[in-house]
Amino acid sequence: MIRKTGAGRHYGEEFAERRLEAEAALLLVRKAFVIVIYHVWERGARRCVPQPRKKPKHADLVAALTEALIVIDKAGLEELRLLATA
Repeated sequence: MIRKTGAGRHYGEEFAERRLEAEAALLLVRKAFVIVIYHVWERGARRCVPQPRKKPKHADLVAALTEALIVIDKAGLEELRLLATA
């Protein structure tokens, strides 16, 4: 016997819809986390090295940190930047 919800839908259909909604919400939370982490790094980098520009770009910050002999993971930061701006 197949049970139906009040609207004539199967429980399986309802479950699949709820699962898709949960996956979309999880993706949104992950994206927000990446954005926050990137901007925390960006603010910290701005404090570590003074910039002549009011709003330095990612490449400016990386160059200034490298010039100041501060070790950074350039590839990892680039991935983070791409994820945050996607």
